[in-house]
Amino acid sequence: DDDPADLYLENDEALERAQGGDGILDGNEDEGPVADVADVEPVPSALVADDDGDDDGSPVKVLVFCQFTQSLDVIERVLLIPHLSDVRYLRLDGSVPPARRSAIVDQFRSDPSVRLL
Repeated sequence: DDDPADLYLENDEALERAQGGDGILDGNEDEGPVADVADVEPVPSALVADDDGDDDGSPVKVLVFCQFTQSLDVIERVLLIPHLSDVRYLRLDGSVPPARRSAIVDQFRSDPSVRLL
């Protein structure tokens, strides 16, 4: 029987196993393998640099792609808010209405103060 609820639970359990059973899905991110920013690769210097951009004068922009919105939540909670609060960023995920998405991309492209999408 292909009950959608069963499929969701299977995917949820598979994701939990893939993440090492760390409890992120349960809201226990402090117990997981990425409980601290020290567990993450160093932040790209271009993202936190005080300069105005690349050698050609264009501002440095960073795109972050995630398969799951929960991964974006973790990035915000563990990295951006506590450690990079001065970095302006925009978020574009499935919760953004389609009519608003183009405006977010346009703002990311045109606003030099927005460094991360």
